[in-house]
Amino acid sequence: MTLVTAVAGILLLPACDSPEPPSVVTAGEMAGTWCSGQKDRLLVSDSGEFEVNDLSRDYFSVLRDDDGEYTKEFVLKRDFGAQVPTTGHGRWTFKETSTSPRLYLEFKALGSFLEPIPSELIIRRDEHGALGLYGYEGDPDVGYLVRFVRCS
Repeated sequence: MTLVTAVAGILLLPACDSPEPPSVVTAGEMAGTWCSGQKDRLLVSDSGEFEVNDLSRDYFSVLRDDDGEYTKEFVLKRDFGAQVPTTGHGRWTFKETSTSPRLYLEFKALGSFLEPIPSELIIRRDEHGALGLYGYEGDPDVGYLVRFVRCS
């Protein structure tokens, strides 16, 4: 046996203390109050309803997912009276996808705007098993724009 073969064999052995893989995310884990670093508060109820309070400009940009053009001038003036809304509510659903589970939010109202606005947050567990809800504007490879964690 060569030294290279022996080292390769050792590297392929499973670690004795390797952590167990994170558990599967379920819809039942979504209910509760979630907070973002920008102070958004997302209240998700068991009944399938949700409410957002203290909506930040960052999360508003995620909701509109159009590279910032929406939050500028025309549409913001037309649909929201030139004010970024601070509240919204609607219904939520949980779905597994081929990549990560999603929390889909169907806004019934966003500020004074009363037409449905669909949105999604990607659900991930960190290395400690804690859940996070991530909102992206555009390409997720660029990084998240807003992250919700359980409020303490």
